Amino acid sequence: MHRAPDPVVGPALLAHGHADYRLHLLGGYAIASFDYLGSDLDADRARLRALPELADWMARTKACQAPLSEAPNAPVWSPLQQIYPLQRER
Repeated sequence: MHRAPDPVVGPALLAHGHADYRLHLLGGYAIASFDYLGSDLDADRARLRALPELADWMARTKACQAPLSEAPNAPVWSPLQQIYPLQRER
């Protein structure tokens, strides 16, 4: 499903502050990371979830999102702390 997402997904993510979105497969887990260029990630994620053109995609991918912890109210998405940035010059 994620190898060929709906064509509205990429532009919607970019329009809501998500850049350089990366999705990796590790065994049975899909691990996403992205650079966020906006100022309020929670608000931008809420706006994305509210877009009618993404409703079908969000419904289909909901089963793909589960917290890594079994603790009550564990978040599905967690910020990553970058500890080694190596980037080639562009």
